[in-house]
Amino acid sequence: MAVTDPIADYLTRLRNAMRANHRVVDIPASGVKKEITKILFEKGYILSYKFQEEGHQGNIKIALKYDKVTKSSAIKDLQRVSKPGLRKYRGSDSIPRVFERFGNCNRKYFKRSNE
Repeated sequence: MAVTDPIADYLTRLRNAMRANHRVVDIPASGVKKEITKILFEKGYILSYKFQEEGHQGNIKIALKYDKVTKSSAIKDLQRVSKPGLRKYRGSDSIPRVFERFGNCNRKYFKRSNE
């Protein structure tokens, strides 16, 4: 099955796995999805990940992170803002500055449950 929006598919698979309280989720791999996964790991939103190069495309195996006490997911809200059918554009003056190779816009779209 062809996916027209692979990033939305990635986010939906994560969201569905978190709602079902799964510990691990498998997602078809791509370059963009691998980079998003690395960012989520560096920011502490997922427990671990593993890239599996099998077949034509490969898979990303992501271990989801949950709070030990409340058992709630580390990611509270996950949504795609700019979509292929509805692009959201911003002026250059409204784009956040990047410090030490990390943009602070990641925090805006991936919220932890303790915030």
